[in-house]
Amino acid sequence: MKNIPAESSETDAERPHDMEEYKQLTALFQFYLNQTVTTLNYTFLISGAVTSYILGTIGSDKPQISIYGILLPVAICFSIGLGFLKAIPSSIELKQALEAIKKRLNLQLVPHIGNLTRSLLWSGILLLLVSVSLLILFFMIKLDCKI
Repeated sequence: MKNIPAESSETDAERPHDMEEYKQLTALFQFYLNQTVTTLNYTFLISGAVTSYILGTIGSDKPQISIYGILLPVAICFSIGLGFLKAIPSSIELKQALEAIKKRLNLQLVPHIGNLTRSLLWSGILLLLVSVSLLILFFMIKLDCKI
């Protein structure tokens, strides 16, 4: 009869817990990635619709107070872009947790959390650029600059 080290039996007992944690973290990754893409799409949808409406009212008989409506997409894009950038440390933490479980379970592959981190980074930067561009457009309209 072979002697099994106590460490080995502890590891075997922990593996179901590790596998459950792995499944939960993988589901969390999928949720985060889905929410990132969905939020980005709806942000562009709302911002584009409001901006199109505001640009359509320029030069018409409608009250020019509607021009201030362009500040709504500025605020939306800025706040969501900033939120995406602030979520990057959480995605890095999720990646580290999945990598640790991968080693403990001797798995070959884990979800590509780097995609989530890059999506958050580039989406955040893009939304901040859109908000700055819309703010510049607002001031150009207010100063009656020709576009």
